[in-house]
This record gives sequence, structure tokens and C-alpha cells, in this order.
Amino acid sequence: ALLAWPRAAVAAGNDKDILELVQSVLDVEYLNTKFDDAVTKLELAKQACEGDGCSPKVRAKVFIALGTVLAGGKKKVKEAEEAFVEALREDPRATLFGDYITSEVEVAFNNARKRASSSGGSSQANAT
Repeated sequence: ALLAWPRAAVAAGNDKDILELVQSVLDVEYLNTKFDDAVTKLELAKQACEGDGCSPKVRAKVFIALGTVLAGGKKKVKEAEEAFVEALREDPRATLFGDYITSEVEVAFNNARKRASSSGGSSQANAT
């Protein structure tokens, strides 16, 4: 039991850092149309969250941010949809970042929600 405690503490520490990184990527790279830089940083965040590196909710936020950049910035709606599906697998209640919703982001997210619910996702998550 004692061996599990430091691991949980590390995950909590990563959560805060990763959430700050995600917000920074959206506020700086995304808003300044540096979409490739944004994707690179979010891919690094995904790696930092592998295994027990982050909580499922934080991993979902990383995927939501990635999908937002892919759809809203790079106009890669299908790739964004895949990122959103991953987010909803991590956290069925995951939502978009309100300040960064474009029509492409919304379409990709709604398609991902339909896919997630048809594969056993929570219908309650679809109502939000």
C-alpha cells in the first residue's frame, strides 16, 4: 500500500502541470495560429499522461484540446473526431473548451459523442 502512495502523488502533480500546459497551448499557440506547435505540445502532454501519469479527466482534457486544434485550427475534422472519441473514453462527461468552439470543432465533437454512445458510452454524457 505504501508503494502506491507516491505514484498517486505523482499523478496529482502531473494533473496540475498538464492542465496548465493545455490552457497555455490554447491561449498562446492556438490563438496565435501556431497549430503545429500546439499539436506538438499536446502530443508531449499525452506522453506525460500515459499510464498513471494523469487522471482520466486530465487525459480527456488533453484529447479535447488536441481535437480542438485539429478541427478548429488545422481543419482536420476526422482526426479531431478520433481525439474526441479518445477523450470520451477517458471521461464520458468531457466537454469542449467553451472559448474555442468553432463549427468544425462542434461537428467533430458531436460525431465523436455519437460514436462513443453507440459503443457503450454513457447516454447521460450525450445529454450534456
